[in-house]
Amino acid sequence: MILFVTIAALVIACTSAASLDGIPRPGFPEGRIINGHPAIKGQAPFIVSLKSDSHFCGGSIIDAHWVLTAAHCLTRDEFQLVAGLYERSDESDVQIRNVNGKKFIFTHELYGGGVGPHDIGLIYVEEAFDLNALSRDGSAPVASINLPSG
Repeated sequence: MILFVTIAALVIACTSAASLDGIPRPGFPEGRIINGHPAIKGQAPFIVSLKSDSHFCGGSIIDAHWVLTAAHCLTRDEFQLVAGLYERSDESDVQIRNVNGKKFIFTHELYGGGVGPHDIGLIYVEEAFDLNALSRDGSAPVASINLPSG
């Protein structure tokens, strides 16, 4: 009986360990957000998608003209900032701004490349986001993030 229980425990442990290989891990291209949860519409109106042919990075609106993102996201000269998108199938409240040229992209002066120290950047948006726009339900689909004062 002890031999049977030991073998069963070993089989369960091996099966569990084998199934862990299929779980995406952070830091890999197939990684996912850890401990995240689905957002409800309007919960994060300051989030933007950096998009070329498809989404490649995210950022946060900190002012009508400025977006904060990671420096490693700023390797392209031309891309779009898409704000107010909650569902890909519903673009009714979306604001799209084009970024054309390195003169609108600023990375931390000590950023050395890759993901690591000083991996922070700013994007200047020539045509300001309309932070006063309202959707049909009266909510603001695009807003700046509330930063602490001082």
